[in-house]
Amino acid sequence: MSIEKKDKKSLLQKFIDLITRIFFIKRKKNNKEEKIFDEENKSKDLQRIYQYVDQKKYILFSDILKKCAEKYEINFLDCNEIFNNKRFDKEWLFLSRFHVTDLGNKYIDEVLLENLSLK
Repeated sequence: MSIEKKDKKSLLQKFIDLITRIFFIKRKKNNKEEKIFDEENKSKDLQRIYQYVDQKKYILFSDILKKCAEKYEINFLDCNEIFNNKRFDKEWLFLSRFHVTDLGNKYIDEVLLENLSLK
């Protein structure tokens, strides 16, 4: 049974949402983010999860998603590229490596509205 293009597009959009939730922060974190990330680093439970998510795997996964998105004519936006901008150095954007604050979501919304044609 083959998957129709529409179904593939719907499935891919779910994966693309996932990539926006894995954050590899290169910019300078503010004090709150530093404390949060330090606490996460101390958690054995979280370390069991984070052992499977690293920069190399993220790059591989991101590249695959970009190619699939292009194939199915889906706009692709990697939030890491947004949040690693120095303009956000003093902003509190992260509650964890996988979750953004309300302000982080506001910036995602702004970029989506500015750059993506929502079909």
